[in-house]
Amino acid sequence: MTPPVVTPDTAASRAREAIRASGLAQRELSLRIGLDETKLSKALTGTRRFTPHELFSLATHTGVTVSWLLTGADSTDASSAAAPLQVHSDLPGSATDHAARKRSIVEAAWWLFSQRGYQAVRVADIAAAAGVSNAAIHYHFAGKKAVFLETLHYTIKLEYDRQVALLSELAEPVAQLKGLLGSQVPADRQTRAEWSIWAQFWGTSSLDEDCRSLHAEAYHCWHRTVTAVVLDGQRQGVFIEGPARPMVDSLIGLVDGVGLRVLTGLIDAEQMTRVLEHHVDTVLIRRRDHGPDATERDVRDEHDTSASKGVFHD
Repeated sequence: MTPPVVTPDTAASRAREAIRASGLAQRELSLRIGLDETKLSKALTGTRRFTPHELFSLATHTGVTVSWLLTGADSTDASSAAAPLQVHSDLPGSATDHAARKRSIVEAAWWLFSQRGYQAVRVADIAAAAGVSNAAIHYHFAGKKAVFLETLHYTIKLEYDRQVALLSELAEPVAQLKGLLGSQVPADRQTRAEWSIWAQFWGTSSLDEDCRSLHAEAYHCWHRTVTAVVLDGQRQGVFIEGPARPMVDSLIGLVDGVGLRVLTGLIDAEQMTRVLEHHVDTVLIRRRDHGPDATERDVRDEHDTSASKGVFHD
């Protein structure tokens, strides 16, 4: 999976457009994304590259996608992650107060749902958190369920942006795969909130067709992204041979299962990272060929190297 070729000048130009369209002052944006204003100014003039985390934060706060910042389109062949159908930018030149207000409602609801759960959140709570009236919520959305569905769109966008930003800086398949898996670890407040939204949709999708179809779309995109990395690694001879589908299914299932253990406090984020990296190192990476001349110590050393990770120690 080859990252798109992006020059600092082109990314900087689109970043400036996104900031202008968002209505945010540069100083306010620097505070929101946690970036020194001098460093932001250098990045916006093309004399400094945005880091993947900065691209992700910039896209989140301006309403565009990382793909748009890097390539000029929300989904192109140059983008390194599979794009969901519903993910799009509030493109510069088309952003309106209506779009900005709707996005602020979704973001406020997203935090409330992630922290309290769908059933415990009222429309009045969303309105208060977004700083609007109940009538404004009903103007933009048919009801609380419609807002809830939009929070999954928002979660999908966050994950897509994070994947594109990450893969834009990595070229080697093992690093790409470990980076993608690492991006799924609920290690901070935002990623834990994303997992909370996903967990709620997992339960709802078994009963609600609207939730089920949106949930399935998001999973298919995630599966395609991981599959592309695995296939690339197989072509380069770094991953084991064999059908990619069961490898990816097992890996994604492992992410989901271990992620829920973190969310429920059974293990911590660091332990999850070790479990995922252990799986890549011992199951997916092609082991060196010991050959007929290999000594017993060669084989034992390889086994000891894997065992020393201690990934199963709680």
